[in-house]
Amino acid sequence: VGVTAEESNTYTDFCLINLGGLKEDGTNGVNELSFLILDVIEEMRILQPSSMVQISKITPDDFLKRALKIIKTGFGQPSIFNTDMIIQEMLRVGKSIEDARNGGTSGCVETGAFGKENYNLTGYFNLVKILEVTLHNGLDPKTKKQIGLRTGDSTKFKTYDELFEAFS
Repeated sequence: VGVTAEESNTYTDFCLINLGGLKEDGTNGVNELSFLILDVIEEMRILQPSSMVQISKITPDDFLKRALKIIKTGFGQPSIFNTDMIIQEMLRVGKSIEDARNGGTSGCVETGAFGKENYNLTGYFNLVKILEVTLHNGLDPKTKKQIGLRTGDSTKFKTYDELFEAFS
């Protein structure tokens, strides 16, 4: 099961800012905001979330040149991905043309159809989340969903051993 933004809205590792590419209808996806975000990337030089630009046959030259100017500084971002190849691969695995055009890159270099599939990029295990759920009788306090075992009322635990028993 993947983690949703609602459950973990501060986790930015392996998230990418995707710029450019194509719209669902096949037209150019570059706009004024694309250039503004490139300006912010150049000025802020923040490593996470990572940034990438999708380049297709119809990408405007000025957008590509702007991205290359930032890369030339040695910052290492944004990454460049071939939109046409991303679409080709997603079509090969059965995505619709609209979903393929609307997709992009996530994680390190994985591609997918955004909003249409789940990315399980890693096997991270969040022990602190399990403790939090244990302290709330299996209930996730953020989503109010019962996601863990019913562990009892944690205010009644008298010893660390009782807490550890519920946790384990």
